[in-house]
Amino acid sequence: MNIELYKNESPRNKINKVLNTATIITAKLLNEMNLQNPIMVLQDNSNDFLTDFNYCYIPYFERYYFIESMNKNINGLITVRLSVDVLMSFANDIKESYATIIESENPNEKSINHSHSDNVRKLVYNYTDRFDHTGKLYLTASYAIN
Repeated sequence: MNIELYKNESPRNKINKVLNTATIITAKLLNEMNLQNPIMVLQDNSNDFLTDFNYCYIPYFERYYFIESMNKNINGLITVRLSVDVLMSFANDIKESYATIIESENPNEKSINHSHSDNVRKLVYNYTDRFDHTGKLYLTASYAIN
């Protein structure tokens, strides 16, 4: 299968990453079908040019991956360990999803800047019950593949 290799210059927690130096190379899947952490085997005919890359896209999986490690084998093949970048892989789904923000991490913040997205709405909810809530509330996003 083909994989597209890139140099990622963005932080891991950024959705739209800045990718440079696209190169397409043929690779084989070493482990069983593992979409989260595939291990690929490929050949570097140009002697270590692959070390210039830290990111890839696998069109067959329709996912972006961080290159976690590259190990050169005795036979000239390279084993590449990947981990899925869910933010970039599902960027469109994340941007199109709706969020209800109940509380800010900063309790003194009275407003939320959501001018960059129509999909964010602020909900003020006065919640009373018999429990003593001392923890924080977190927004969690999940995505299911059918």
